[in-house]
Amino acid sequence: MGLYIYRITVMELVSYSYLRQHLSELLDKVVDDSEVLHIRRKNGRRIVVMEESEYKSLIETIHVFSTEANTKRIVSSLEDAKKGKGVEIGVQDYFNS
Repeated sequence: MGLYIYRITVMELVSYSYLRQHLSELLDKVVDDSEVLHIRRKNGRRIVVMEESEYKSLIETIHVFSTEANTKRIVSSLEDAKKGKGVEIGVQDYFNS
C-alpha cells in the first residue's frame, strides 16, 4: 500500500474578461493538466476553478484531518512506516480479514 501525492499546478491569475475570451482553452487546461484557475473580478473578488476530482480529494483530505485524533493516528502511522514498522497487505487481504 503506498502513499500517493498528486501535483496540482496553479495557473496564473486571469481577469474575468480574459476568461470570457479564452474559456474553452482555460477549462481544457484545468481538466487536462490538473491546473487550478484563479480568476480576478472587477470588484476585487477572486474565484477558483478546479477539476471536480481534485475538489473532492481536497474535501476528503480536510475531512480526514478534521479531528485531532485522526491527525495523530495518521502521523503516527507515517512515522511507523518510515521506521520500517508495519506490514504490507493487498486490498483484498484487508477486506477479507
